[in-house]
Amino acid sequence: METEIDCKKEKELFFSYMWIFAVGAIFLLLIWWLYYDNKSDKKKIEDAFKNNQELICKNNIVSKELGYEFDKKRTYQITNGVNIFTIYNCDIK
Repeated sequence: METEIDCKKEKELFFSYMWIFAVGAIFLLLIWWLYYDNKSDKKKIEDAFKNNQELICKNNIVSKELGYEFDKKRTYQITNGVNIFTIYNCDIK
């Protein structure tokens, strides 16, 4: 009888640890997916600017045609000499 109770307690303990492990694994997969999705969005925005598509940055239209280029001093920023925008804060028009 005691072994049955001990076995039941061990089984409950095992499954409680498995649930914690499963929730942790799902959380890590979610974090990885969000990171990967964000990284691919940044790449799309950068490629769009390089392919001379227009971007919308803080209510301004930005493109190579309008004189914007990557800033030589600052990584991931575009400028026309007056306005400076971080390219990843922009959206594709």
